[in-house]
Amino acid sequence: MMPRFSPAAALLLSACAVLLTSCRKPEIRVYLAPRDATPAPAEQTAETPAPPKTQPERPRPAITYTLPPGWQEAPPGQVSIAAFSVKGDGGAEASINVTPLPDLRGRESLVVNMYREQTGQPPIEQDDLAKTLQPVEVAGGEGQLLETVGANKDKKQIRLIAVIGHRDGRSWFYRISGDDAFVAAQKPAFLEFLKSVHIAEPPAEAEPVNGDR
Repeated sequence: MMPRFSPAAALLLSACAVLLTSCRKPEIRVYLAPRDATPAPAEQTAETPAPPKTQPERPRPAITYTLPPGWQEAPPGQVSIAAFSVKGDGGAEASINVTPLPDLRGRESLVVNMYREQTGQPPIEQDDLAKTLQPVEVAGGEGQLLETVGANKDKKQIRLIAVIGHRDGRSWFYRISGDDAFVAAQKPAFLEFLKSVHIAEPPAEAEPVNGDR
């Protein structure tokens, strides 16, 4: 059974904003997530005050990447922008996802501790992250890598590798998790995948001028 987010973990991610066994040549994929739908305003009457104006939804970015051999695309979750799965011999498997969140610089421990919980590890303080994270290249920039091994809630030994990268006012989280030895074997492919990622932020929408309102 693949490790899953606990309800508390899913709630945390929402609040902040896996099948191919034969080898094949890497494929370059593109994923563009549509912006979230905005509900239509309620009908107004003379007695109904107009709702306060809110900031428009920020369009989600497009990403391109080179898919490692054996990886297969999977439906992304509620907050992930891309997801993948990979299977090995004997039923070994791992899941991978890419999740952009609002800027969490200085608060990375919120998500790091969620990942640590999945492997039965105790939480750590924000000030101790430097002792736990390692520098790594991701999406043309610098990221920080967390690797943790332990037993999940089903008492199964799993390994989780997560990389954090910050850019353009967002915090990006790249995660691979699954059977301990299989994820360890997939780590080189995961690191190459990180290097292949390219993120394109959509241009900012122009502010309306007088006469266009």
